[in-house]
Amino acid sequence: MEALGRLGPEIHRTRHPTPGQERSAAHQIRINRVGQPYFSRSVIGHSEESLREATRVRDEALRSTTARRANQIPPRVLRALGLSSAVLGITRLPSRSVYRVEYTDAAGRRRTRQFYFRAVPEEDAYAAAIIFLESIPK
Repeated sequence: MEALGRLGPEIHRTRHPTPGQERSAAHQIRINRVGQPYFSRSVIGHSEESLREATRVRDEALRSTTARRANQIPPRVLRALGLSSAVLGITRLPSRSVYRVEYTDAAGRRRTRQFYFRAVPEEDAYAAAIIFLESIPK
């Protein structure tokens, strides 16, 4: 199975036996978000046309659902850092004035690092969180 998405809604290529045929091919589109109904559709075929149709179905489903992040990164912060979208792996908690990075250390334990923006500009805290996230060994 080949995944064509990263950390989000995915399109998978699958093959399932069907009656009367040895094999049938399809693109599976699945979107599962907390508090929203599960979305699953199939587009038959492995051609470029069926992949475009699967991508269209996925994009249409994403437009009909709400944003994935509960606490969006403010556009002014993204503009100040020259980013077009938020960085995956950084969570904003406005009630605590903090950006949080959750990661797994070398020993396999889950860790959290927080970057507060009470005493520093919010843009600086977000930039520090990005630098830290990039410095974590994968």
